[in-house]
Amino acid sequence: MLTKPFSIKASLKEGWHLVRGTKLAILMTILPMSFVALIAFITISGIEPQSSKNSADSLFFSLLLPFIDTLVISGFIAGIMMIGLKRARNQALRYSDGLKYFNKLPKLAIIGYLETLLILLISSTVLIGMAYLMAKLGMPKEADSIITLFVLLIAVFGLKTLLIFSFQLALDKGFSIFSAIAGSIKIVRHHYGKILAIFIILIMANFLGACLAGIGLLWTIPFTTNTLGVVYRQLFDISPMSDF
Repeated sequence: MLTKPFSIKASLKEGWHLVRGTKLAILMTILPMSFVALIAFITISGIEPQSSKNSADSLFFSLLLPFIDTLVISGFIAGIMMIGLKRARNQALRYSDGLKYFNKLPKLAIIGYLETLLILLISSTVLIGMAYLMAKLGMPKEADSIITLFVLLIAVFGLKTLLIFSFQLALDKGFSIFSAIAGSIKIVRHHYGKILAIFIILIMANFLGACLAGIGLLWTIPFTTNTLGVVYRQLFDISPMSDF
């Protein structure tokens, strides 16, 4: 198992340095992803139950939406992550690299489904637990909502951090669905604090990029994928297969 520490600052610095040469490949993946997502949204909106009488159908539809989203974008997200990995390894990039993994869509979709299911289960557990706790403590409704949202975000980000390299392991190492998820958790937990810190910094960077009329995302998305690629390279490229 890898025990040599890696630097948060050095990883972020290298990820930013690699942005040049990555933007166009990322853009050529995001544009078709946005188009497909838009078509899916229009289609879904047309079949979504509108009547309040169909509350059960509406609830089922709301629960189904995250899984539909996962199916639609899994291939694109995996492609974007693999672009960052190739860039981190200083491998040549082609503009179509982000669109090469749709032959693996069933595996990617199932990984995405399992991750979404885990997040939904964790979220539901947190919401139920916090509702019970806040009721016991007699907290004001406003404080209840703020505290619950804070705890929920910690739980979701914490779980997402553990699963952050599942797609790359499935594509780069050829791992099976469960091995990819388990492998990500097994390695990430040894460096959890640093990877969580990097994940939060990258989320904040993309938030700022979105605030700049979305233009900043042309830099922050490649920065994100490159940095994650750099971290993956440091963790997984030098770890023997027996570690997973």
